[in-house]
Amino acid sequence: MRNQRGKSAWVRAVPFAALAMTTASCLITSTPDFEPPAQTPPFLVADNANPDPRQIVLVQPDTDDVTFSAFVRSEDASSSIYVRLFIDYGTQSPDGKPYRIAFNGKSVGASHMDDRTRVASASWNRGYPLEGCHRFTLIVSHGVDDDDCPFDLADSDSITWNAQICVAGHDCPGTIDPSVDCALPDNPASCPQISPELTSTSSSSGMGGAQ
Repeated sequence: MRNQRGKSAWVRAVPFAALAMTTASCLITSTPDFEPPAQTPPFLVADNANPDPRQIVLVQPDTDDVTFSAFVRSEDASSSIYVRLFIDYGTQSPDGKPYRIAFNGKSVGASHMDDRTRVASASWNRGYPLEGCHRFTLIVSHGVDDDDCPFDLADSDSITWNAQICVAGHDCPGTIDPSVDCALPDNPASCPQISPELTSTSSSSGMGGAQ
């Protein structure tokens, strides 16, 4: 009698086990939809920037060029990162740009926030002569306008170095005060918050002006 009851319990358990397996299999037949990560502004990691932005960069007369670099991180949504090096950002040039001159860096390929290997860099060479204290600003953005300014300053980041540039035949001071020798103008120039070029493009495409 005991064996018969055990057999009946086992028979009753079989449909429940089959139902459980059927239910479980139904849960994995559909693939969940995941939204692609939203684009984020790029940011430069100042802690390992090269040269050290906390120090005065001393450029000797026999130095051919100087490269400024830092790791960059962002979620790019398939957009590359543009890299520019501004000399004396904040000082308006004769043609109205908010820097003395700009040098192009190599664009950084699109990737994801957890990619810690990407480096943004750009170089200044002695082909553009400088002497004394100057500001070098490395700036990154997902897009730049005809003046090399970011389309949107909110989608950009920058690091600035102060450099003392020495030339042959001239005395080079051993110490400088960047707040004096590399001081910004009283009314510093700046890239626009939103590029007029971007606003014009958005309006002409029927998307409306940038907010």
